Amino acid sequence: MRTLAVRLTLALFTASLLILPVRTAAANPPPPGYPTSRVKTTALNRTLGPIPIRQGFWDSVADKGFGFDKAFHKHNLYTLSAQKRIMLSPTIYKQQNGNYKLTLYAGRYRCSGSTCRLVDKRTVHGIHNGRSYPEYHNWPVGGLLGMQTAYCLNPNREIRCPNWVTPAIDRPGAPSASSQRSASAQPMDQQKRVFTAADRQLFEDVESGRAKLTSSPTRLPTTIPR
Repeated sequence: MRTLAVRLTLALFTASLLILPVRTAAANPPPPGYPTSRVKTTALNRTLGPIPIRQGFWDSVADKGFGFDKAFHKHNLYTLSAQKRIMLSPTIYKQQNGNYKLTLYAGRYRCSGSTCRLVDKRTVHGIHNGRSYPEYHNWPVGGLLGMQTAYCLNPNREIRCPNWVTPAIDRPGAPSASSQRSASAQPMDQQKRVFTAADRQLFEDVESGRAKLTSSPTRLPTTIPR
C-alpha cells in the first residue's frame, strides 16, 4: 500500500509541475496591460514589516524584471509560498544601496539507518526593496516595490535554482502535489518545465524516507535524524 501511495503522490506531483512554463533565452516582455503592480501576497516579516510580493515581470531579452515573475522565470523559484517563506526569514543584511538581503539555506539529505547526511545545499537570497515607485523598468508599481527578486547562490554560477530547492523551502519534508501548484505567472512560451530522471528519483526517495529536503534561516547541520 505504501508503494502505491508513493507512486500516486509522485505522479500527481510531477503532473502538477509539468504545466509550469519556464524562461527561455528568447522570452518576450509581458503583453500590454500585464498587471505588474498587483500584490499577490504579503510577507509579514517580524523585522522589516510588510513585504509585498507583486506580480512583476521578467524580460530575458532586456534582462530586466522584478517580483514574483522574475524569481519564477529567471531563478526557478516556482511557487508563491516558497517566495513568501524566503521573505519571512529573520536572517537579514542591509545592503549599501538600502535594500535588504534575506537568507534561507536549503538542503538535500541522503538517509541511511537512523541518520540523514547533507549531500547538497544552496544559499537562497530574497531582496527587499523598501522604496516606492510609480514605475520600475517602465512597468507599473504604484507603491512600495517589496520583493525585487529571489535567487540561489549556485557553485557553478548558474542563475536558476535546482528543481529541488523550491520544495525544500515550500514544504520541508515530503513534497506533495498540492503544495507544488504554482500561482499564475507571466506566460513566456510553450515549453514546459523539465524534470530529469534524477529529480523524479529524488522526489520518490523523499516520499519513501530515503532522502529529506529541508530549509532553515540558519546554516544546515551536516547530519540530522532520519
